[in-house]
Amino acid sequence: MPRYRYMCHTCLKEFMVFHSWKEEQKECVHCEDTDISKIISKPSRAITKPAKKTGQLTDEYIKANKDILEDLKNKSKSENYEPT
Repeated sequence: MPRYRYMCHTCLKEFMVFHSWKEEQKECVHCEDTDISKIISKPSRAITKPAKKTGQLTDEYIKANKDILEDLKNKSKSENYEPT
């Protein structure tokens, strides 16, 4: 059942009520006055993007580390080592 937020203009309190979309709250739950209005709010269920698949994460990790290893390899080739 959906929940709706209301604001009472008499007691200036906000409250939440669960009811079907066909129904409407008639009075404040705090002071029982009828001078209330529905507050527009975002949906309670968040819409999320699907997470990346494991294969995509693995491919990205391999590519990132491949670039790092290539840089290390080129750096080590440019250094001269003396035998001890």
